[in-house]
Amino acid sequence: MKKLMIFGALAVGVLASCVNQKKNTEDTSSADGQVTADSNFVKVEFVGTSKNEIKNNQGKATLYAIPEHLADAAATEITSTTFEASTFPFTVNFHLPNNHKAMIQPAVKESDVIKYYVDLDWDSDGNGTVDSADVAIDFDKEFPNVDIKGEVTKVNIK
Repeated sequence: MKKLMIFGALAVGVLASCVNQKKNTEDTSSADGQVTADSNFVKVEFVGTSKNEIKNNQGKATLYAIPEHLADAAATEITSTTFEASTFPFTVNFHLPNNHKAMIQPAVKESDVIKYYVDLDWDSDGNGTVDSADVAIDFDKEFPNVDIKGEVTKVNIK
């Protein structure tokens, strides 16, 4: 019985950590699409040879952040953007606010190492739901970590 209660508590903890703490989807670009002074530009290139047919070319990509030393905290959504893609590879551009570290929950210190990663929400086959038949990140090859200081981060898709 005690083991069952411990297992239940662990399951609740894991599920609770999957909830996003804070969302910020504000676009920091100006009316003409240029990045403003209070943001940085992060490029992510999605590469791979997906066998899934693209019928719906519009999707959403989200950039998350989490302090590296935390094992069971929820990641914070930093920014998201919609994209159009009909072939592989394709590139998604994120506008990263300069103050993005202040958005991260739980709060981080300046000395904390932050991990960034990306996720896709894309009904690429156009059937009305995101499922295994859609183009997705290939977690079997590599976790989709993003280097915000590099030129372009490549993420594998399947």
